[in-house]
Amino acid sequence: MKIILYLLGLVVLFILFKKVTGQTKKYTAARNALLAKYTFENLDEKGKLKVIDRVKEILERGGAKADMINRISAKERFGFYVLAMDELGINPPLKGERWHIRRKPNPYYDLSNADKEVSAAQRHFINKHGLRIDLED
Repeated sequence: MKIILYLLGLVVLFILFKKVTGQTKKYTAARNALLAKYTFENLDEKGKLKVIDRVKEILERGGAKADMINRISAKERFGFYVLAMDELGINPPLKGERWHIRRKPNPYYDLSNADKEVSAAQRHFINKHGLRIDLED
């Protein structure tokens, strides 16, 4: 009986761990996407074109077609912009902010069903920097 309770406890802990780490990934991806939008908007046209070209390369490396960038939502697109700007060495212009890139990022997956996390990340930028950033075009 003790073994069954012990195993049940381990299963519950594992489920809680997966839930918490999943929410953390989504929050981090949301913060990155908001920061990417702000950073991208502050680039000159040449910088913006470099980012878009690098996103297309990233998509192709991942087995997708480059024009997929035109068919995904704004929040997912800015998730890919994070990867491109990180690869290009473009840092966020806000003091105290940096990219948080995890080992195997997937902006399409990480930002799906992340509305709560996007709202929480928006509050971070309002409270810390006085900026309201939306992920809409």
